[in-house]
Amino acid sequence: MECLVLDNVVLTRTKKRIGWTDDFAELVLREYRRFLDICRSNPNDRISPSPVVDELWHDHILHTADYKDFCDKHIGRFIHHAPVGLDKRCDDIMTYVQFSFVYEHRFGETPSEFVWPLNYTDNPCSATDKCRN
Repeated sequence: MECLVLDNVVLTRTKKRIGWTDDFAELVLREYRRFLDICRSNPNDRISPSPVVDELWHDHILHTADYKDFCDKHIGRFIHHAPVGLDKRCDDIMTYVQFSFVYEHRFGETPSEFVWPLNYTDNPCSATDKCRN
């Protein structure tokens, strides 16, 4: 997933909108790549991004044609963004413990606590939707 090259406009937009430093933005970009890699490897699971990864995902999705092309080329399917709220089912979203296990197995290290705070999935703001080809 290192092949993910976000248009500078996307990363710059998110940095300015949220107020991230360059170093933090690079960390979030790395974790966004890893989130997408986990999504690609677990197509039947609903996975919730951390709040900061979700911010970058939102800005990437706004560039719809680029996002679709990226998904087609690197994921093999479109990864839908499914907001989670009081009216949405969220009991089938991968828990933090499950996500941590998958993350550690895939990348050989624990998720960064700056990007993936402990138990962020207790109150998810969004999740991937299962593939509906």
